[in-house]
Amino acid sequence: MMPSNTATYSSQWIGIGGFFSRDNSLIKTGTLSYSDYGKTYYSAWYGLLPASSTITNFNAKPSDITQAEIFVVKIINSTTQELNITLNDLTEHEHFSILVNYSSSLLSAEWIEERPEVNGHLSTLANFNISYYGNYYTGVPYTNYADLTSSSP
Repeated sequence: MMPSNTATYSSQWIGIGGFFSRDNSLIKTGTLSYSDYGKTYYSAWYGLLPASSTITNFNAKPSDITQAEIFVVKIINSTTQELNITLNDLTEHEHFSILVNYSSSLLSAEWIEERPEVNGHLSTLANFNISYYGNYYTGVPYTNYADLTSSSP
């Protein structure tokens, strides 16, 4: 992410659920980068809608290769699952993991590069350059990255 003299934000995350219009279940985890007055800040978080996201003690830094996973550990009943949320910093060998019980629809999965909402308003998108999302898990060509500098690979 490029430093900026104005407040800019970029969030990279993965999630399960929440895609369809009546699906209010979204479990997600990722990183947030923001820059203001020439300083850049990074954090890692997880969230279970409708609750606010929780900042973790995971220390994300520029150029680190991070890995995020959300997976069902077990089905508790017809509407609730035990899920594992994991963040790994493959560069610094740092790890965060938490088990949660949540009622997810499990109807969609997504990886997102976005300008997050800040104080009730969409933020200005930061110049994040390129964010890669491993295509090993998707198998869909050209869907494993977000690129701010061009519209095609």
